[in-house]
Amino acid sequence: MTEKIRKREDMLDSIFFAISNSTRRKILELLIDKDLYVNEISKNFSSSLPTISNHLKLLAECRLVKKQRESQKIKYSINLKYFEETQIWLETFGKLKLIDYENLEIILEKLEV
Repeated sequence: MTEKIRKREDMLDSIFFAISNSTRRKILELLIDKDLYVNEISKNFSSSLPTISNHLKLLAECRLVKKQRESQKIKYSINLKYFEETQIWLETFGKLKLIDYENLEIILEKLEV
């Protein structure tokens, strides 16, 4: 396996791990609309500020979000580049025909017997 492929697989692994958590997915959804400071993000959750900060740290490590220091505050923004990489990978499955709609009626009839 080439180094480039291994890096891409590692990146995808970390992204899928990051988005497997509902809090992190909600953080990403919030950042779609606008860049936010940690305290603005944390207001949307019942979790503590340190917990939200840990989620943001993981998202930043996976490069799903970018952080920009402004004085003593950190503003977070979504990093679309890594979502594009993930989307490209996911689109490979769009070529698969998961449900055979043409034969669905026949399949359902067999199940009823």
